[in-house]
Amino acid sequence: MPKEIQEVKINNPQGVHLRVAANVVEMCKESQSRVSLSCKNCRHADACSVLSVLMLGAAQGDSVTITAEGEDAKEIVGKLTDYFNDGGGI
Repeated sequence: MPKEIQEVKINNPQGVHLRVAANVVEMCKESQSRVSLSCKNCRHADACSVLSVLMLGAAQGDSVTITAEGEDAKEIVGKLTDYFNDGGGI
């Protein structure tokens, strides 16, 4: 299965808050790939779970690694990268 990994920086002044997490989950649920996020201290989150994404505790300026494995891995990683680079809900 294709695998794609990309690191992004959180630009949103409020970090990854509820609306951002909900948008990430919505995008991931449309994907055919298994998507995870990881942040400082090697915390990992299932990107299809709002609670899991929130528990990352990603703040403005933190780096988050997006990992996807599946048929549309490149597309979902690109979509999430664009979302975070555009401020993730600002």
